[in-house]
Amino acid sequence: MHDEAFVREMIASVRTQSLMTKAMTLSFVDANGRCLALDRRRTATPVVKLCDLSKNGSIRWYGFETFGSAREPLMQSVMASDIREDPAFLGALKRREAVISGLHLSHWRSDAQVVSVYEPVYDRKEKYRLMVMADMDVRTIAINLQGLQVPTGTSLFLFDGGGRLLASSLRQTDEETGVSDPAVFPVLSKNQAPSIQAANLALAGQKGGYVVNEEKTLRIKQGDELYYVYVSPVVRGSGQDWSFAIVIPQSALINHILYGIRIAAWVTGGLVIFAILMGIYLAGWITRPIQTLGKAAQALELNQLDDPVMPMSALTEDSKRPNEFGRLATLFLRMIAEVRARHRLLEIQLEQLRVDVNDKETEAEVQAIADTEFFQGLRATALKLRGVHRHDVEV
Repeated sequence: MHDEAFVREMIASVRTQSLMTKAMTLSFVDANGRCLALDRRRTATPVVKLCDLSKNGSIRWYGFETFGSAREPLMQSVMASDIREDPAFLGALKRREAVISGLHLSHWRSDAQVVSVYEPVYDRKEKYRLMVMADMDVRTIAINLQGLQVPTGTSLFLFDGGGRLLASSLRQTDEETGVSDPAVFPVLSKNQAPSIQAANLALAGQKGGYVVNEEKTLRIKQGDELYYVYVSPVVRGSGQDWSFAIVIPQSALINHILYGIRIAAWVTGGLVIFAILMGIYLAGWITRPIQTLGKAAQALELNQLDDPVMPMSALTEDSKRPNEFGRLATLFLRMIAEVRARHRLLEIQLEQLRVDVNDKETEAEVQAIADTEFFQGLRATALKLRGVHRHDVEV
């Protein structure tokens, strides 16, 4: 049990669980009374505890990381009681199966109330080898409950059939709980918290005791305040008579409901405003390209292909959209480019036609002048004169 290789192997096999479960202590006791415990309930760092019940019951503490290399233990203590004399331990040996104990003081420390699970281990020859135990410190339940976020005035607590307050979500002083000894659990009847007093009256008056066999919601009026008390049994199958209670004052319940309504109203109003703004934004995002396409079509109809009538910049921007509007804008840009190209070609052709027409008109005017009697007379006179001149030259 105290062999270094065995202890290292146990550390390696349960380390993850021991690091995560701060409320548990895993212990092993062999048939010779040698004990090994893996514990992190009391320290920030998990520790190995070694003890030999057959001797003086001295406990040596070692850190997980330094076990086997440290010459001296971190500290020493004494076993509070002999584990082998625990009724649940003896019951597990007798029944040869796992047994859950009731609340008792820890055998490793006398100031901690724990619930233990004992399970005997036998070899192939059915010979008893060791007892595996898991101790749960009940006070860690209170730490977890006090870490919960609950509505103002609401309290949660765990109690047993004897009316003892095992854990509570309230942070109370010794005067408020009525108990100063940390090893003793306070009782519901002496607690000064109004919510716990109301629950005590509801349980004592309407249930006739603190044993709860089924979940139920009770109502109790204390002073001017009405309390709702929800109680339910827990771990009843393991032999524990524990029950869980939630106490909510009516005023806190109403305030919490009103707070929820206000929060819901603010959230709803915010969502409505957001939806309106998004609608306006999306409407503009969707309708603007439609308006641009309409202006472009109207400009094409009026044969106005330049700004400001033709929204070229808007079409260019819309053509970058990865949707149908972008494709339509691209198509309009192509159409405008083709119309412009055809306009330029038409202008060139018109200019050429205009030149041809001017030439023909000039030719027709010259021919008309040439056909007049005056021009014909001049031509005839010119021909005569040319003939006389040629005759004189020949002579």
